[in-house]
Amino acid sequence: MDTTATKTMHIDFLHFEHQLWLNDVKFYIDELKIYQKLLEEIAGKNTSGEVRKHIEHFQNQFIIQREQMDLLKKDKSSVVQVMNRDIQIPKNS
Repeated sequence: MDTTATKTMHIDFLHFEHQLWLNDVKFYIDELKIYQKLLEEIAGKNTSGEVRKHIEHFQNQFIIQREQMDLLKKDKSSVVQVMNRDIQIPKNS
């Protein structure tokens, strides 16, 4: 098999995997938004100290998750930059 074709298939596979990964991250970000809205509804309906404690716990968890998603997106950008720099696309002859 031609090594150029093998590398192209490999790069295509990596691109596909990368796109799947990005879609997963976007999905989780959307999920966090939904859960945050649900938590706000619960907070509006419940004012007891015990419920407030649980609400605060989940709000803190959501903040941590959003921060992690931001780091993942930033890391993704770094990986793409490295890949673009390191991958040499053969010129058509």
